[in-house]
Amino acid sequence: MFRTRSTIAALLCLAFASGASAQVNDNWANRTEITTLPFHVKETQLDSATHEQTDPAPPCGGVGNTLWYGFTTGGSPAYLSLVLSPVADVEGAVLGTVAVYSGTPGAFKLVNGACASDTGNLQKGRLFGVRLEPNTAYSIEIGNAAAFGPGQRIDLTVSASPTYTVTKIADTADGMCSVGDCSLREAISAANSAPGAVLVPAGTYTLGIAGENDNLNATGDLDVNAGMGIYGAGMDTTTIDANHIDRVLDVHGNTLNPLAAMVGDLTLANGTLTSMLSPREGGGLNAALGDGDFIGIERVKFIGNSAFQGGGGARLTKQGMVSYSHFTGNSTFSNGGGLALLAFQQGNYFDVIGCTFDDNTSTSGFGGGIDAYGTVRVANSTFSGNHAAFGGAGINAGGNAPIVLRSSTIVFNEVTAFGAQGAGLRLDTSNGSNEISNNVIAGNTSDPDDDNDCYNDGSAMSTHHNHVQRNNNCSFTGTGDVLGTNPLVDPALANNGGPTPTHALDPLSPVLDTADPTGCVDGAGLPLEFDQRGAGFPRRSGMVCDKGAFERTSNTVFYDGFETPLP
Repeated sequence: MFRTRSTIAALLCLAFASGASAQVNDNWANRTEITTLPFHVKETQLDSATHEQTDPAPPCGGVGNTLWYGFTTGGSPAYLSLVLSPVADVEGAVLGTVAVYSGTPGAFKLVNGACASDTGNLQKGRLFGVRLEPNTAYSIEIGNAAAFGPGQRIDLTVSASPTYTVTKIADTADGMCSVGDCSLREAISAANSAPGAVLVPAGTYTLGIAGENDNLNATGDLDVNAGMGIYGAGMDTTTIDANHIDRVLDVHGNTLNPLAAMVGDLTLANGTLTSMLSPREGGGLNAALGDGDFIGIERVKFIGNSAFQGGGGARLTKQGMVSYSHFTGNSTFSNGGGLALLAFQQGNYFDVIGCTFDDNTSTSGFGGGIDAYGTVRVANSTFSGNHAAFGGAGINAGGNAPIVLRSSTIVFNEVTAFGAQGAGLRLDTSNGSNEISNNVIAGNTSDPDDDNDCYNDGSAMSTHHNHVQRNNNCSFTGTGDVLGTNPLVDPALANNGGPTPTHALDPLSPVLDTADPTGCVDGAGLPLEFDQRGAGFPRRSGMVCDKGAFERTSNTVFYDGFETPLP
């Protein structure tokens, strides 16, 4: 029989009254350093662990009380497995989450996809194939959404992950990934059986075993059935080409045994799903995740993919993060030409940061760049030259939760159906207020040529410090909002540095140094250190950061007859 909350609370009070003291690694400053692998903490008592104000809330599940561990890599990348098992003396006591971060309190950055939680049924929080960069200090957070129950303990194991290195280009499936004879399909099958990291060297890997609707990784797309990391040698050097025989990657969620999937540093190309006979979603990548599952996508290019049902480039459900990735030339008949996000369950959300969406198309639906259904947080991203039939050619936000949109550039997108509205941004959400700040929304077009940068279909809005050239009916009335003028964005989407293309700002642009003077923040409200281009491109070059995704760092224009740079 489960104990009631009041009983657990009373036992907690009794534990503290009897003099229980906090764990040594209860806060980040006193984290326990992991110096050798494997590392195993067996049945560590958790009664008196507490929550600190600087403890981050992992995106795969809420966190209350926490314990901290540290790990520093050597001169080469490390691939880790982290398995957290609850051991409870109190019936119904459940341990929650394990997450891995770089950085320090106030500026933590989640390692790509490195977040795992149980499902509330005493399942393990498990991460396999987490990639850590060389010579870097990392922090491991263990937490529970509520107070740890009296007598509750954990088993934590941190070890080196198995790694599976692809050694041949050909798409073969003999069931073995042996040294010198391991195809990409064989490497993923091996990781499905013994989870770890799949390492894909430079090259183009073309799928050649035809056959749709197979979920065992034998034919068609590559099926990910367990938690793992799949890492290429670079977004422009490693390509997985589906050759139009199926989608590229299919990640199968597992509610009873939650998984975390990580994909990074490669291109997913030419996935094709055009059948009208069954739901066909996610041309480049489909992740139909379950409770507790999480996906991370970092430095991935989605190009030339298509899906009939939705998510031409990718379709992701539940929760995850997409960072520094490029969606270009993808299409769908339905919604989400570049990316379809469905965070439809309360408490789940997706983060999109540092990404570019260009030339994606929704031929008969909404959301040329992104179709966001549920809580989606977008920051430092560019939406340019996307197309949608009925609205939201840049971004379409709908469903039962609002969007958070910060420091992004939404320009030159087009709705194609006569009378369609919201060529740049379309809002059709409920249950909360859309938070929109520090953005540039301009130059988006429709037929007839209406004031169509933003259209609101009755959703609540909270705005400040946006620059909107031709607003339709969105209420940009907040502090620092500017309407009706050209922001002077360079029309060329170009390689201006960093992993994704951006639109530069003219030296005379009115958006320079006009964003929120208290600072520009990401979707979670943490300070943005860099603009969309990442490290080496500071988010604030003057006293105040620029609106939009691009920060102009130099100014060579002079005025007033003096050799004085423009501010």
